[in-house]
Amino acid sequence: MSSQPELRCSILETLDHHRVDHLFGEHLEPETLEQMIDAMQVSLKSNEKARIRKAVELLQGLDHVPRIGTLTLFLEPDHQKVIREILLTFQNLEPGKYIKLNNWNI
Repeated sequence: MSSQPELRCSILETLDHHRVDHLFGEHLEPETLEQMIDAMQVSLKSNEKARIRKAVELLQGLDHVPRIGTLTLFLEPDHQKVIREILLTFQNLEPGKYIKLNNWNI
């Protein structure tokens, strides 16, 4: 992962959210997840509907990663806050669309 959140964000936006669980499988590490959330914060700050939708799709894809429930137990409060803000911003941009992450424990 790049040390630049903006670059990481661009890379993450190209991922097929339907295949993220296959991409990471059992190998997603806490540090990688945190870097991904830092990158998604770039989308959040942009306040662009398309970028926030991509971040939500990625979160939904990550929801199917086998270890995500365990990994999210140890997320720092700042990272948990970013996730909640992404979901809330999406819901404000897309009234009537409710997103639930079943395995995130936040």
